[in-house]
Amino acid sequence: MRRKALDPMFHREKLRRAMDTFNTTADQFVNKLQGYAECGEAFRLAPIFHRSTIDIVMRVCSERCVCVYTDAGVPR
Repeated sequence: MRRKALDPMFHREKLRRAMDTFNTTADQFVNKLQGYAECGEAFRLAPIFHRSTIDIVMRVCSERCVCVYTDAGVPR
């Protein structure tokens, strides 16, 4: 893909509008990790990263929340 085709997706104003989504998802991510840290439970980090990425993409591209931080189906 050429750079010119990608530019609209990464325009400064579009990224600025997405900052609230990035911040909200980052807060949820940290809260999830704090929960594991407080109970000393072992967990896999990759599924949490994947869910964060899916949440950001869905919220920014389709303005939908997919509630990715529920524990159903998260491998430990």
